Formats: sequence, C-alpha cells, structure tokens
Amino acid sequence: MDKGIMIKTDQRKVLFLKEEYADGEGTFKYPEGGKYEGQWKNGKKYGWGIETLPCGEKYIGTWRHGKRNGKGVETFSNGQKYAGNWQDGERLGKGIYTWPSGSKYVGEFKMWDLNGHGTFTYPDGSIYIGEFKDGEYHGHGKFTSLADGDGYEGEWKNGKKHGKGSHYDKDGQRYEGEWKNDIEHGYGILTLVNLGSYEGQWRNGEHHGEGSLTFESGYEIIGEWRLNSLIRGTATWPNGN
Repeated sequence: MDKGIMIKTDQRKVLFLKEEYADGEGTFKYPEGGKYEGQWKNGKKYGWGIETLPCGEKYIGTWRHGKRNGKGVETFSNGQKYAGNWQDGERLGKGIYTWPSGSKYVGEFKMWDLNGHGTFTYPDGSIYIGEFKDGEYHGHGKFTSLADGDGYEGEWKNGKKHGKGSHYDKDGQRYEGEWKNDIEHGYGILTLVNLGSYEGQWRNGEHHGEGSLTFESGYEIIGEWRLNSLIRGTATWPNGN
C-alpha cells in the first residue's frame, strides 16, 4: 500500500484512495463525506458514474473531465428531481424538473435555472407555455388557469404581465393592450359581455387620459378620464344626437 492508489475488490472494480491516480472503473470516497462510483480517465470522472453527496443529493449520468456532461439525473432529499442535459457541470439545454407538489417544467435550462422556452404545469392543471428567464416568466408566453378559466397571452417581465398582451376570464371579459407590472397601463381596450367597451388610456389599472366608452345600445362617450372618472367629454346617442 506504499503507493496508496487502489484496493482490488473483484476482477473489475477497484476502490481508489487517491483521486489523482484514478483510472478505469472504481469508487472514490470524498473526505467530507459522499462518494463517486463509476468510470475514470487520467484521474478525472469520465464516462458513466454515480455521485452521492452528504446533503442527500444524488447524480446518475455521464461525466467528462471531472464534470457532469451529457445526460444525467439529479435528485434531492426534498423530492425534487432534474433529468436532462448537462455541460461543464451545470444544467444546460433541454431537461425536465419536477417537484413533490406535482409541479413540472419541461424545457430549456441555462446557468442552473429555467432559461429559454418551456412549459410549466401546476398541480391544479394550470399551465404556462413560453419564455423564461432565471426561473420567471419573461418574454412572450401564454398562461391558462384551469381553476378559474382566466388566461393571458402576451409579454412578460420578471414573472409579471409587462408590455402588450391580452387577458380574458371565464365570463368573456377581455382586455387587450399594454401592461406594467401586472396592471393595465398605457393604451388598451376592455370589453365587457353584454355591456360595452372602453378604449383608450390606462394608468395603474384605471381609465386615465383620453378614451371612449361605448355601450351595447350604441350610446358613446368620448372624453378625458381621471382615475376612472370622466372629467370632460361628449356623448353621442345611436340616433346621432
């Protein structure tokens, strides 16, 4: 044992005592706890292997130059799981991430997080399909709520409706226009079933600025609004008066 490199356990597998000498197939136990079982090349994890860490994390998959590379499955003690592509030790490319609650993400990863295009499904069946950035809805996407029938399709920023988009509910109410931090802000059209519509400027979710209110009967008010109240305007009846 002067060289302290390995202990033969059978005709195929060995136990490596010094990682830098590892080559072939064997097991290396980390000083801080945990271990790696699998293939090695020139002292580096290379090929297929299983890594178990003291925190309960476990990785089963392929390695290259000592880092997770290729296809692999990562599981955690809290029940979360990632299965997909790896590059240079990080989740990169397409993969599937699941939570014990029943939530599931299928899509692209970068820098360990949800980045790119993907589909996120919630336990109640609600679903988001679109772009992600650092784990948040970001870019263009569509969210559909199975619980209440609401939906939104359009632009998102940091998990909130931001930019241009269309929101609707199960009763048929629809808003199409601009958003800021999850609130109607800018130019937009709100349509209410069997009532009418408002088209014009919004501020923090309220009619604010130039706009027109049109009723199902044809009665129309065009004017200036402030915090949902008409401050000046002109009314027109269906007969043109």
